[in-house]
Amino acid sequence: MGRAPTVVQTIVDRSARGSKVWLKTSQPRPNMNTIAIRLSAACLLNSSAAAPSWRRRAAGALALALLCATAAQAAPVFSGSPDRSTPRGIRDLVIFDQNLYVGAEFTPVLGLDPTDPSFPLNLLMGVAQIYQTIVASDFPRRAEALAGQIAAARPDLIALQEVALIRMQVPGDFVVGGSSPATDVDRDYLEILLANLDALGLHYAAVAVATNFDMELPMPIGDGSVFADVRLTDHDVILARMDAPSGHLRVRRPQAGNFQAALPLPGLGVSIPRGWCAVDVITRGREVRFINAHLEENTAAPVQAAQALELLAGPAQTPLPVVLAGDFNSDANGTDGTTAYGLLTQCLADAWTVAHPLDPGLTWGHDPWLADPGVAFVWRLDLVLFRGPALQLLDIGRVALQFQDTPPFWLSDHAGLLARFRAQGPVRRRGARHGVAGARPRLVAGS
Repeated sequence: MGRAPTVVQTIVDRSARGSKVWLKTSQPRPNMNTIAIRLSAACLLNSSAAAPSWRRRAAGALALALLCATAAQAAPVFSGSPDRSTPRGIRDLVIFDQNLYVGAEFTPVLGLDPTDPSFPLNLLMGVAQIYQTIVASDFPRRAEALAGQIAAARPDLIALQEVALIRMQVPGDFVVGGSSPATDVDRDYLEILLANLDALGLHYAAVAVATNFDMELPMPIGDGSVFADVRLTDHDVILARMDAPSGHLRVRRPQAGNFQAALPLPGLGVSIPRGWCAVDVITRGREVRFINAHLEENTAAPVQAAQALELLAGPAQTPLPVVLAGDFNSDANGTDGTTAYGLLTQCLADAWTVAHPLDPGLTWGHDPWLADPGVAFVWRLDLVLFRGPALQLLDIGRVALQFQDTPPFWLSDHAGLLARFRAQGPVRRRGARHGVAGARPRLVAGS
């Protein structure tokens, strides 16, 4: 640690002119202090900069009212014991939703005070602690167990959040004033999961990808005399089955984007992007829009609500039937003070409430290390919502098994959701308003 003061001084000197610490946004790269992925509730409550004037909210509210007013539809149908035999010419659509969980909370960095003289050194140690926790969370083992669950259910579409890509640069050039981004892949959660699925004889591919934050920071390795730059990029991904019989499942119009409403970092002039992705799905000639979204945390309720309005006025504003899945970070049981769930369910039905009206259906709350069986779920943040008389909900259930006897005990800090729908109504005509049926599911580049 004899070289630490020199490195610390280098970081301090660079803080005024910018560095490789950035978030992937349309705004200029922030300075050295831009290190948080999340803000605490205290920051949001105590900083005037954290209470943005949402000039879009009035327009969003109007769009919401118009959308809901024009979305007249039959009441959702649920059969407690659905008939698993599918009528001729009809095919059930099975979807799976899962937050993969990067594997660590960011408290070691989130709680730092940038005005503390020890801030740069604490930052280095905090980044190293987060990385070590991510490694200990053993995503390859979790992905193997998740692939087994997917193999048992064979869903047509899979909505994934927190699909991390971790890249390294060793030695890093951050502490010597460099700006080259890390490119050596350390852990690619998408590729790890796809490889496990392929090993089980399952053929899935990413058909829509949203790229959210992209952040790079330094950390010491070994005896502390060498510094690596570690880069974390967050994605939301939709996977589709590639081996469905011809005509059973086709996808088209992949879309992806980031919300305009984003969590501000007070005093720094930057924001943290969250995103969504979507595809239009054609099954037996009937077309459905499938959307995957990840909203901001419940400590930023105004930002989260604005993102919900953007979903309704954006990808969900379509004449097609809609299935919207994801991690919405807004407790469906109303215990966390957020409004996003209420906004969304003004226009879309909650599949869990339709199927299990008396079951709280909790989906989040495991400890960050996935190591304490005594820590129970506390909120229902993960949802499958839907709209359209042509969609009949047949069933929905949670996937939250303890898959091994040593930590990590669970696949994620979130439960997964498995839902089955039946698409009904008139068969979509080739060449109709929404275009000719697309090709078999295909890989598309991220946004």
